[in-house]
Amino acid sequence: MRLFIAEKPELARAIASGIDNKYDKKSDHIVAGGDIITWAFGHILELCEPEEYDEKYSKWNLADLPFEINDFKYKPKEKSKAQLRAIIKLINDNQITEIVNCGDYDEEGCNI
Repeated sequence: MRLFIAEKPELARAIASGIDNKYDKKSDHIVAGGDIITWAFGHILELCEPEEYDEKYSKWNLADLPFEINDFKYKPKEKSKAQLRAIIKLINDNQITEIVNCGDYDEEGCNI
């Protein structure tokens, strides 16, 4: 069973109708023709705040600028946590044999 991860709900519905016009829409995914399609929201993740890298950044100090961050950290946006949990649950489903990224081919799409 394939899992398609679309960047937005509208794209998920378009993929589902392309697979099978008689699809079953659930609250966080769609079942179509034996495949599952789920979605992010375009911006399901956000960059961590400076103090999440190092506590010393919780208060601004000109001596700390510029920030030297080599590995950016991401966290789920508050409004998208439930959908992110649903995506992770689907990814870990033992019936999934293939995952198809249907996001944009840019940094944001690849992060999804």
